Amino acid sequence: MKKHHDRLFQALAGLKREGASQTVPEEVVEETLRQMADRKEPRADSCPRLLPVRRHSSARRPLVRLAAAAAIFVLLGYLAGRLSAPKPQNPDQLRAALAPAVAAALEPALRERVVEDLRQEYQLALAAVYVRVKEELTAQYRDDLNRFALGTLAASNAVTNELLTQLVQELDTAKTQDLRRITRALYEIEMNRVQDKTQLASGLQTLASRTENELSRTRQEFAQLVLHARPQGFERPTTEPIPTHQERNKP
Repeated sequence: MKKHHDRLFQALAGLKREGASQTVPEEVVEETLRQMADRKEPRADSCPRLLPVRRHSSARRPLVRLAAAAAIFVLLGYLAGRLSAPKPQNPDQLRAALAPAVAAALEPALRERVVEDLRQEYQLALAAVYVRVKEELTAQYRDDLNRFALGTLAASNAVTNELLTQLVQELDTAKTQDLRRITRALYEIEMNRVQDKTQLASGLQTLASRTENELSRTRQEFAQLVLHARPQGFERPTTEPIPTHQERNKP
């Protein structure tokens, strides 16, 4: 396609520059007829992505057709005028005279066709670039999202493990403190029990010693009292019968 465009542009430029010395190549005529046939019958393998471009170019088709029709009418009128003239002209002169008019008439249509083809190619290239960029951005976004999720999960696991470690340490500390308090309380209870037992035993020993001393002193005092209270020549009194209960009650 690019080669055909280059040939068309070269032919048109040559027609404008040289005029009579440049003949219209057959390739130009064939390409022009083929382009006109393509415009009459739309291509069936057109891409759905280029529908907006087709709609936009369809508005310019009447202009292209008018230009082609004008070129044909000019050519036919010129040929009719030359044929009706009394003196026939040289074919080279006729071709040289018709070349600028044909080139001027076909140039807008060819230019429009080239612009349309370039627009389609750019549209296809842009669509391919858009799809590739979209896929790359989607893959990059997915990778970034997975990386962020992994980082967040790792940070969350680290924080959770740290909190669990702190909780276990606090529980161990509290358990150790509770055990120390319980041990201290049991020790104090045992010490109080031993102290109470010792005090009770000491009190009982003191009470027993004092009781024994009191009994000994009372016995000694009673013995001394008995010894000092007996007079000299004290005889043993005669025992008298103890009156019974009935005798005591008699008058």
